[in-house]
Amino acid sequence: MKIIDKTIIGKGDVKGITFTRIEEAENGYIYKRSDDLFEVFEKRTQKEMTTNINGQEIYFEEKELYPNSNAFGIWAWECTTLANAQIRLMGMQKHERSPKSSINIPLQRDNAKIVDTCTRKSTSMIFSLTTEPILTCEQIERGEVE
Repeated sequence: MKIIDKTIIGKGDVKGITFTRIEEAENGYIYKRSDDLFEVFEKRTQKEMTTNINGQEIYFEEKELYPNSNAFGIWAWECTTLANAQIRLMGMQKHERSPKSSINIPLQRDNAKIVDTCTRKSTSMIFSLTTEPILTCEQIERGEVE
């Protein structure tokens, strides 16, 4: 299987931005962007396959996928700080994927107050299962975690 490169040069919407892997976990990555933002995403793979397009057989190798813009908010997130990115990556390690969807289902964890980290563009907030904010990422960074 082909693994995602440690350094990626952006194309299309992200042309001119360089992405450098700075952390890897069991089921996710953190990449630092050259514009000082961070991208966190789940490890996902494209299966090996051969298909026929207009009468021509095309082979696709098995490989890890880098998220496209449609993946953000689903299995990829943009974070403004490394601390937020690490919180998101840590949260991914504490969740199991539902076999019927791409929704992450939290596991029971010793009455943990922080359930999940939701970051999208410049807005970041910690949410409970009822989607009411518990703490902002900024409060966590300032050490205001109870």
